[in-house]
Amino acid sequence: MMKKRNTTYRLNIVDYLIFIFCSLAAAAALFLFYRDLNSYTIKQAEEPVAKIYFKKNTAQRKFVDNDIWEVLTNSSDIYDGDRIRTSKDSEAYTEFNDSGIQIQLREKSMVQIFKSKKERSVDFIGGEIFVANNSPEEKVVVRSGKKEIAVSQASEVKLALPEVSEAAAAGAEEAVESPVIIEVLSGQVEVIEQAAETKGKKEKLETLPLVLSAGETVTLVPQNEVLPAIGAGQEANLSLEEKKKEIEESVKEAFEETVEKKSELVKAKEEVTPEPAASVPVLVQTYEPPKPIEAGVEKTKNMNDVPMFVNYWGDRAKKEYNYAANLRLADVTEANKTIPAGSILEVTLSGRPSKDIPKFTIQISTGDVEWEQAHHFKNYIPDNGLGFLKDTPFTFTTQILLDKDIINTNDSNIGINYGADILDEMSVIYNFVVAVKVISVEKGAVITKVSDGYTKTLEYENLTFPVNQWGSKSDEYEFRFDVDAADIFGDHKSISKGSKIKITLSGSCDRDLYGMRPELEDTSKESWIQILMNDADRDYEAAKINGNLLTAKNKEFNLSKEYDVYTDLPDTTFSIFHLQVDHGNNKKNPTFANLKISFEVE
Repeated sequence: MMKKRNTTYRLNIVDYLIFIFCSLAAAAALFLFYRDLNSYTIKQAEEPVAKIYFKKNTAQRKFVDNDIWEVLTNSSDIYDGDRIRTSKDSEAYTEFNDSGIQIQLREKSMVQIFKSKKERSVDFIGGEIFVANNSPEEKVVVRSGKKEIAVSQASEVKLALPEVSEAAAAGAEEAVESPVIIEVLSGQVEVIEQAAETKGKKEKLETLPLVLSAGETVTLVPQNEVLPAIGAGQEANLSLEEKKKEIEESVKEAFEETVEKKSELVKAKEEVTPEPAASVPVLVQTYEPPKPIEAGVEKTKNMNDVPMFVNYWGDRAKKEYNYAANLRLADVTEANKTIPAGSILEVTLSGRPSKDIPKFTIQISTGDVEWEQAHHFKNYIPDNGLGFLKDTPFTFTTQILLDKDIINTNDSNIGINYGADILDEMSVIYNFVVAVKVISVEKGAVITKVSDGYTKTLEYENLTFPVNQWGSKSDEYEFRFDVDAADIFGDHKSISKGSKIKITLSGSCDRDLYGMRPELEDTSKESWIQILMNDADRDYEAAKINGNLLTAKNKEFNLSKEYDVYTDLPDTTFSIFHLQVDHGNNKKNPTFANLKISFEVE
């Protein structure tokens, strides 16, 4: 009988070690491959000229002396000559260091970044980009084929080109010059031709720059650079100087021929009816002055997705800058119109922000040579003080009373902005729509008095008071919640001196409270003015609801107090209501549940 063979194989310790070593080596190789695939290079011996930030997915960078595209991380450095590209469903923007010049790249777009002592410039290779120049002192040049597009200060422009080919992206072939679409969103740009080549030499083109202003869109088609041949045995092309001379002579001959024919016609006419000799007609360009706008004008403009670019107006170290999105007033009213001081414009904004925007300002300029705001400055606090919330659709309407004339709607801008102290980041407003209606063109026609017996209650299910730092010392702060007075009493209402306002607070708080102080502030004046005072004592501190323990932690409270209006409030649109809580050495922000704030005018 044959003995059964044992086929069972047992691993010894050496086999186990070999298996573990090979597995670790494979894992290490995969890790190094992944890291190399997603790494990017930092040039130690070269200063970066810009940084790149992502709005959606990622972008790639290629050095001017390298053929490898690297995947970048957010806030990566960009060096002189770097090419940047975005793939499908990706968006990014790059900002030149210390300049306020930003370039936003939509999907499948490519640019090349340059910085020299003379200028900051961008080669636009393909796709769609937005260029915003918020530099206080320099312009940025965008090159596309043989065109140079100089974007002036305080200007924004949108540029579009066909998608760049893979071969051109890799540098294997020159990108074909294509029509470029230029849409000026704000400010002004100049378009000029680069030097043309004639017989291997560059000569300046005898053309004036094309100047485009806000609201204008143009498509630039590539032009043939080579002038036609003039005959066998002669130079293949005329020089520009010769061509200019030839054109001047032909124009002169045509003009003399026209004058001669005109003289013959005049002479023939004189033989029939003697009249004084007519002069040669001169073409005069007429100027059409702006006309007054009429009440009832209403217009809406869809801005699509708008990035709020940084706008430097002072010392960057002191955060003297804001983030803004602008358009021409003529785009949402009528072109070439004047609007007198005292007019009321109703402005409606809608969209969806990519970040929380607690407060913002609407600014309308007069359209004069020197920038000047046509109305009082005011921070708007939408949604009864809650602000615009991230990824939440909003619609906001307010009425703006002009205290200065708008000289020409063509030269006036309307925009929204927020300060760096409110949000020191760029927000994008998706599907941003701006609408303006001219309510009145008569001085002060809509301000009316708040009627006696008027009541209004604001309700908040869960509300945390933010910090308000009113001094430079560490303990000079309070917790304060702000609401537009117009959201309480209505737009363009007045409250007379001697009126009484009863304020009632109810709800609960997650900490002990030792007093809450209501304030009604007139923001139309240069200095802070408190409108409310306690009836028994005119002292500022007497405005507190209670100076002792107001309520214990998480306990329900219901408090009421009556205040004198001791000075006129001329317009609620330029007034803010504050509800303040002293910190009491408690660093925690107070959070209120089921808070109700009721107002009654007596």
